[in-house]
Amino acid sequence: MEQKYKDITFIFGPAGPQDLKDKIAAWVKEGEKSEAEVYAEYLEYLLTKKMENGKHLIDDVFSEILRKEVKVNKYFFTDFMQWDKETGEMKKSPMFNVHPDEMTDIEGRPLDKVITNDMVDVAASMFGYILKTDWVRTYMVLKEEL
Repeated sequence: MEQKYKDITFIFGPAGPQDLKDKIAAWVKEGEKSEAEVYAEYLEYLLTKKMENGKHLIDDVFSEILRKEVKVNKYFFTDFMQWDKETGEMKKSPMFNVHPDEMTDIEGRPLDKVITNDMVDVAASMFGYILKTDWVRTYMVLKEEL
């Protein structure tokens, strides 16, 4: 049984490699923003800037998993709040969600493919690898059964 999702959320863990952690720490020292704010802005910039092929990374990843050129069109960035058991404090993680019903092919037509759970897992792996995060967690809101 295939399922159709209303929205798909990607939550990003901390920066992975030490050089990226050092770069973020340096940016924090230069400005007045927290590490969480700087990291979230950095990820949003990478996900939405136009690449050499004229597309955004978000479009590129979904084009790859759907095996056709797509435009995501609607996405939303915010923070995911979670309780840190070690420190006993709330911690922010950057996140964004997409709405599959808003995705189109490059001509603007609605998609004729259903995004599966396996495709979401592949997209999360691609985002994690490209953005160099320790982990990417996903949540999907079910729209209906097909």
